[in-house]
Amino acid sequence: MKLPLLKVKQDVSTRWNSTLIMLNRLLEIRTPLCVALSHLPKSPETLDASEWQVVSDCVKVLQPMETITEELSGETYPTISMVIPLIRSVQYVIKSLSPGTDVAIYLKNKLQEVIHRRFSAWEQNKIASKATFLDPRFMKTSFGLKENADRAEKIIMEELEFNIKNKSDSVPSSEEIIEEVQETEETVSEQATQAKTKLARRQNLWKWVDSRIEEKKKNQMYCLKYTISKKNLCLPATSVPSERLFSIAGQVVNDRRNRLKPKNINNILFLHSNLE
Repeated sequence: MKLPLLKVKQDVSTRWNSTLIMLNRLLEIRTPLCVALSHLPKSPETLDASEWQVVSDCVKVLQPMETITEELSGETYPTISMVIPLIRSVQYVIKSLSPGTDVAIYLKNKLQEVIHRRFSAWEQNKIASKATFLDPRFMKTSFGLKENADRAEKIIMEELEFNIKNKSDSVPSSEEIIEEVQETEETVSEQATQAKTKLARRQNLWKWVDSRIEEKKKNQMYCLKYTISKKNLCLPATSVPSERLFSIAGQVVNDRRNRLKPKNINNILFLHSNLE
C-alpha cells in the first residue's frame, strides 16, 4: 500500500496517556490493519464502522489532556504559572467539542466533571495564582473569576509594599540583575548557534530584555518585582522525573546487560541525566 511501516502499540495500565497513544496508532494503521486481519486465518474480529467512530471521537476528547500533561511535565523551566491557564484552556476546548457517539459524550462529560472537582480551586491557590499573575504571558487575563485575579494582584502588591518598607540585602541591585540577565544571554547565544532558525526570534527577545534592563535602572521597584518573580515562578512537585528515571533504567538494565553493578547503573543514569 506504500504506507509507513508502523506497529500496533499496547497501552499500560499505570499510564493513562498510553491508551491515547494506542488508539492514535490504531487510527493511523486502520486500513492496512483491517486488510491484514481479513487475510489471516483465525484472526480476531476487527472493529466495525461504529466502533471506529467511537475510537476517533475518544481520541479527540483525550487529546487536550495529553497536551496539558506534556506542558506541565517540563523539568528545566518553571511551570507553576501555566497550571491555571492550561486548566481554563482545557475546560474551554473540551466544552466546545461535539462528539457523535454515546461513549465519547460520556467521556467528555466525565472529564468535565472531574476537572471541575479536582482543579476548580486552583485559582484560589496562593502560590499558583501569584505565579500566574507574575507571568507576563498571562497576568490577570487567564483567571476565570475577576475576584481571584484581584486577590492575586492584592497579594503581590502587599509583598512589594512589605519589601519596600523592609528592604533587605536579599533584594538584588539593578547591576546584579543586569549581570544575571547577561549571563543568561550568553547561554542563549550559544544555543542560538545550534539553532539558527530561531536567531531572529531570540534577537527580538533580547531587544525586549534590554529595554526592561533600562527600566530596572530607573526604578528600584523592578528589582523587587524581579525578586518576587524568582521566588514564585517554580516547578510544582510531580512524579514525572522519577517516572522518566524508571523508564531510562528499564532500558539500561535489560536481558543483555543483566550483570551490571548498582554503582555502574547509577553512573550511567547520572550521565544520561546531565549530558543531554
